[in-house]
Amino acid sequence: MLAGCLNCSLYSVLPKMKGLGFTFEDPTVCQDVMAAALSSLPHPAPRFIVISTTGLTQGMTDVPCLLKPLYRYMLHVPHEDKLKAEQLMDQNTSIKEKTIVRPAMLTDGKARGWATAPGVSSSHCSAQEGICRGYTISRRDVGEFVAKQAIQGSQWVNKTVVISN
Repeated sequence: MLAGCLNCSLYSVLPKMKGLGFTFEDPTVCQDVMAAALSSLPHPAPRFIVISTTGLTQGMTDVPCLLKPLYRYMLHVPHEDKLKAEQLMDQNTSIKEKTIVRPAMLTDGKARGWATAPGVSSSHCSAQEGICRGYTISRRDVGEFVAKQAIQGSQWVNKTVVISN
């Protein structure tokens, strides 16, 4: 099933919160890991897949309105870190094939399938807007999307895709 995985690199990192406040143990962990990973890539680099997050678009157009305050205030620091990590990847000229997967808020729930944007209509995604606004997605669904779509397929090469349930 994952035969294409031998020719790709996959990264997903999230900073750990410190206590009950809005501070993080390592607020630059994503960009630090990305810089280390990029410095060790062969030339030319294999397909590069990054699991990022929603809420990084201008105006947070990929986040439901009810979650915007949470994303804006509580998750501002990790979002800045994720965005800088994405920018580091974009600036690397040895990567010829890359995919940024931006899942909605992650859950440990059962797999329910995923919806994507742009180009696929569902209850959470609009093909006309090209924006996906789901609240959550299970980690299992993200893994399945990466395995079946990002690694095996070519539909999302050199694109950023938002996924949710």
